[in-house]
Amino acid sequence: MSTGQNGQQAAADEGVRGSSAAPRSNNLAVLHTPDQELRDKVIPVGSGICIGRSAGTGVDVAINDRLLSRRHATIRPVGSSAICELVDHDSSNGSFVEGARVTRSHIACGTIIRLGVTLLELTSDGATELEREAVDDTRDPFIGRCGTFRAVLSQIAAVASGDTPVVFVGETGTGKKRAAKRLHEASGRDGGFVVAHCGSTHSRMTEAKLFGGVESCDELATASEGFVPMAEGGSLLLHEIDLLDPKVQQVVLELLESGEYTQVGTGKTRPANLRIIASSGANLEAAVDAGAFSRELYDKLADCCIELPSLRSRRSDIPRLARHFLKIEAPTRQFDWSATCLEKLLLYDWPMNVRELQTVMRRLTLVEDDVTTLRSAHLPKEIRRRTRQQTEDELRASAITVHAVPSRKELARLLDKFGGDVERIADYYAKDRRHIYRWLTRHDLSAADFRE
Repeated sequence: MSTGQNGQQAAADEGVRGSSAAPRSNNLAVLHTPDQELRDKVIPVGSGICIGRSAGTGVDVAINDRLLSRRHATIRPVGSSAICELVDHDSSNGSFVEGARVTRSHIACGTIIRLGVTLLELTSDGATELEREAVDDTRDPFIGRCGTFRAVLSQIAAVASGDTPVVFVGETGTGKKRAAKRLHEASGRDGGFVVAHCGSTHSRMTEAKLFGGVESCDELATASEGFVPMAEGGSLLLHEIDLLDPKVQQVVLELLESGEYTQVGTGKTRPANLRIIASSGANLEAAVDAGAFSRELYDKLADCCIELPSLRSRRSDIPRLARHFLKIEAPTRQFDWSATCLEKLLLYDWPMNVRELQTVMRRLTLVEDDVTTLRSAHLPKEIRRRTRQQTEDELRASAITVHAVPSRKELARLLDKFGGDVERIADYYAKDRRHIYRWLTRHDLSAADFRE
């Protein structure tokens, strides 16, 4: 990186060297670039930076990328908000925001930018370098470096040594079982880690399966060891707890309240020496509102609820995870990827999250032996086609409206209009109900106050 002449370079150099940046300032995370000096670095945006191929008047950050123009584009904050503006300086190869070529566009945190073959993400993360982490030989990774993922690791570390029940919530494939296992391993408990699948399509969870004993069904008696006795001294994960029958929800609540359980058919009451961990892919608060989940059990679990971020909300972790899975699936091969290939991975929605990424990487290792650079053509068609291709106007609008938190006055107006129906407000904003509840909590509003 070279020095420009408008005073911005000093701040950029500080970011590249790894010194502390303001924890909430806008930064550019370098996700991919041919410039070895800048790989895995984080560059502060400050009051604005101009990016180009070579140092010179008006260029703050010079990147050794042959497809960049000498003075390619400027990125600067818009007022005091977290939104930035990208202005392309008539570059030969263009500037791309979320896969769309733009001349001027507003960008929000999490936006993917391609300049030449350099891929950047706008972030407010305070980290100054994308930490390099050794890839170990495990098929059960729980790795990442983005702020939301590090927050999960911190939460797990903070509660690991206690006995309080913990519930992990998140979309399918975000790693809820992995997070639960990490919590168990960090707890130092002598017993094992036992997983009870509450939503199994093959075997409905019953009190006998949970506590052990003899269960009678259609004149047949079946003995069960029980998940709780199996987890003695360790941790029991109730996976997909939202799918438990109401009757079993009640016995789980009694277990948490009394610390004891009774084996079915024996009448023997035993102390429960274990930690209960739960997971849910559903919004438990919404399930309570719908009458599908016990309010009392939810209140017992809600004291320690850890939400796992979706893969599309932690885009800077995608290259690291992809490399991890490639190494696992083909340990003797060395892969690189083109900028457009990685861009499509970054822009894909990943509905099945990390689980789907692992599957895709497994498929990519089946390419011909002489292939060392993965290109867009190697990707499954659903990834090649299902990227966001927004217009400049849509990008500007989404940066300003979709990423902004509504005012208290606006939320109160909608609560009144929809009679406190959070689902209708979620549809209005095209958001998940969990986002709406976060906004209500931030503004100290209750949907119940607006219901008839």
